[in-house]
Amino acid sequence: MTKRIIFFFLVGLFLFNTSSVFASSCQTYGNSTYCSDGTSYQTYGNTTYGSDGSSYQTYGNTTYGNNGFSYQQYGNSIYTNDGRSYQTYGNNTYGSDGSSYQTYGNTTYGSGSNSFSTCPANSSYDSSTGKCNCNYGYSVNSSKTACVYTGTTYAAPTTSSCPLNSYYDGVSSCKCNSGYMASGGSCITYNQSCQNQYGYNTYGDSSSCYCSAGYQWNTPRTSCVPIPAVICPIGATQSGQGCVCAAGSVYKNGQCLSNMADCELSFGSNVVGAPGSNNNSSCNCASGYQWNSSKTACQVIPAPTTNATYSPAGSGSFTSALQVGSSGDQVTLLQTLLIKLGYFSGGITGYYGSMTKAAVITYQTSRGISPTGTVGPKTMASLNSDLSIQ
Repeated sequence: MTKRIIFFFLVGLFLFNTSSVFASSCQTYGNSTYCSDGTSYQTYGNTTYGSDGSSYQTYGNTTYGNNGFSYQQYGNSIYTNDGRSYQTYGNNTYGSDGSSYQTYGNTTYGSGSNSFSTCPANSSYDSSTGKCNCNYGYSVNSSKTACVYTGTTYAAPTTSSCPLNSYYDGVSSCKCNSGYMASGGSCITYNQSCQNQYGYNTYGDSSSCYCSAGYQWNTPRTSCVPIPAVICPIGATQSGQGCVCAAGSVYKNGQCLSNMADCELSFGSNVVGAPGSNNNSSCNCASGYQWNSSKTACQVIPAPTTNATYSPAGSGSFTSALQVGSSGDQVTLLQTLLIKLGYFSGGITGYYGSMTKAAVITYQTSRGISPTGTVGPKTMASLNSDLSIQ
């Protein structure tokens, strides 16, 4: 009871007209308190409403007023946001400003020496009258809690009226402290903002929101869901969110396949597989087969055409360099030999075109010659050697 009535004296001290405004005595009946200065207060739950338009909410040991006043209570001590403190012993309460209060039953009496010199923004204290006077160009608002600019309805906030985790910028508004952001009239952390939007498994900073460890965004990106567990098949080990099979095999369709099986699955039969780069298979056609034009399957290398004119051993040899654009008997002999060796599947035209060049590159590669696509001294020597054994 004592602390509840002291609350109303504290409220009176926070208003403008200091010693001439606060009540000298207050009586409490049920949830109503009446003071000798004509003010009255009704309390419902954690909220108290004053007849002067003021209201106060209590959360835990802290009470906040709509006029910017607040105080904290710890045991028998009360501390206000304007720097005062009060200690209660039995039915007596003593204030740091020299005031004192005595409670008898439901009535509390003040000592009458409760003036103070802390005034709201845009006002100054008049020690001769014991009152706070608004500065030039300002006037007191209806609840006598702040000085507002004359001629407008705007009342600049003060440090005490800004929400928790914010500060008054000294001009016209409250700014959230570093690490906080504005949300619905209060300042909350970036993590709280992300969790309000996407749930508890999130955190954030000034630029974005993120999923916590072990979680990922769902498809519409409205919440973070657990990352599914990765189950690898026999012969594979987990790597990140995927599986890696042992050397000589690759991970496909939830299982480890040998390079050969992987190539056959992709291109059919008549292929050979070997380890490739980035845990993939390197697929090539088997001997006697070549890629079709779209490189989707291996087909049999066709036999030489019936109109091939082949020069038997000793009847001809390569004597001149050949390249794209060359033509004549030397090109005819080249095409004939490449068909016989299985490197050329085109017709014998006597003209050195792109198909002949591709066949020469394949031949050079198989013989360890630099694959230039032209017939130079080294390639001629190799071709003449092959020609002699046919």
